[in-house]
Amino acid sequence: MSDTFPYHSYTWLPHDGARHAYPGEKQPDGQAVTTYCRLAATATTYDNPRAPERLWPECPTCKTLVDQVADRRA
Repeated sequence: MSDTFPYHSYTWLPHDGARHAYPGEKQPDGQAVTTYCRLAATATTYDNPRAPERLWPECPTCKTLVDQVADRRA
């Protein structure tokens, strides 16, 4: 059985009106990342717990793949 998801962690990233996720640990601000839905984005830290970006909807593709990663960790 191949390991479809070699990363056992993920990081959510608000980008372009939705919350996307990319594989692995949080990357430094300014680092280029590729989300699960294949979007090219830049890692950014949102320190404010009330930042409106935290309430953006989840990207459905990223959410599906994050759920699969979480299932593999269980």
